[in-house]
Amino acid sequence: MQEFYKYLEMGLQNFEEYQVCAISVGVVDDICRALDDKIAPFCDRIMSLLLSNLSKVLCASVKVFFKGIQVCAPQ
Repeated sequence: MQEFYKYLEMGLQNFEEYQVCAISVGVVDDICRALDDKIAPFCDRIMSLLLSNLSKVLCASVKVFFKGIQVCAPQ
């Protein structure tokens, strides 16, 4: 995950290219479900990026992806 995370972060930061951002948001959802509690070290930064994207003017098609995201919090 460490090596992949830098590319995921770039995708989430690329809100100007809404398609890249939308795919990255979907990947976050998949990764959270797949890694379960192993995603915990990355959650703070991921959540920060997601909240930052929501506060920016994003294409409506990207915001739809946010509705399906599971919260990645260790239980």
